[in-house]
Amino acid sequence: MRQSCEDGKHYYDWEAEKRGDGPWKRPDRYPTSGAHWYNQAHAPILQQQSIEGHSSGGQQLSKTGEWQATLSRLWNNMVDQKMYITGGIGAMKQWEGFGIDYVLPQSTDEGGCYAETCASIAVMFLADRMLDIDHNGRYADIMELCLYNNVMTAMSLDSKSFTYVNQLSSSEADKSGRKDWFCFTLTLSASSASVSNGYLTLDATYLSANLTFTLDIHGFSPRFTEPHPYTNQNTISIARGPIIYCLEDAQNPWETNHFKDVVLKPCEKVTEEERVHEPSGEKYVALRAKVTKRSLARWQAKEVGQDPSVTGSWQQKQTYTAWLTVLSPAYAFLMA
Repeated sequence: MRQSCEDGKHYYDWEAEKRGDGPWKRPDRYPTSGAHWYNQAHAPILQQQSIEGHSSGGQQLSKTGEWQATLSRLWNNMVDQKMYITGGIGAMKQWEGFGIDYVLPQSTDEGGCYAETCASIAVMFLADRMLDIDHNGRYADIMELCLYNNVMTAMSLDSKSFTYVNQLSSSEADKSGRKDWFCFTLTLSASSASVSNGYLTLDATYLSANLTFTLDIHGFSPRFTEPHPYTNQNTISIARGPIIYCLEDAQNPWETNHFKDVVLKPCEKVTEEERVHEPSGEKYVALRAKVTKRSLARWQAKEVGQDPSVTGSWQQKQTYTAWLTVLSPAYAFLMA
């Protein structure tokens, strides 16, 4: 993309003048007129320090060679500062794209969390290309994170309905739902088929020297996951392998305060147990852990200025079940 024309104007501005557009006309999705960062055209790619604009478009820029350092810089900015714990990208609904660093709301009610499915598909495609340049497992980790949490979950089990937006928590003002068709459905089919191309990338020289080898796969014990504290993603989340489940109140009628007064200790032990969902008779794996919940009534009864964390302001929660509907058989997280 040429940033400027022969007369020194930005190409898009020059193009708008030729169309007869007014200088203050705001194209759809642009937050303001002239916001060319929406399509990564605010500066030459080699000069861009952070990834901006539309979350899908930003994953489909090509070229290698001298561009490799820029690709790595923009990739790191996306993964370290602008990616949700599930691999979703694009916090801002208005332009379906990136916000500022570490601003990652959980739902529309909180100001964002668009995290569209096609953007995660684009991240997978970009990660695949990055693996061709650098055989580093961190790219494969992000590819897998997106696949299991934002891509496979976008299609119903009967493959007849789809989800476009992947909010991390319930939103009364903008409820997510499945529909018969979205713009990414063909891309989803193509990406699903491409998964069968392989699960491991090795140099040809390694294969010629090692005709047989053994893979040790770790990390499939249930564990707590925590996002970067700067993102303010106060999620209660459990991971099992690459699958992440963020506990939300929509599936848990016992919770009335959006888990804002619930605390999980990262060092808490998580155990598995097989259970049966009584209405359907379907078997599932439950994850059990202890959790504490602040008693607001006890806190308010304390004297002004007293430490709210003193004994008595916390109480043990009873056992509850939180359904993970991503997979079948379903997983559940039990809080004891």
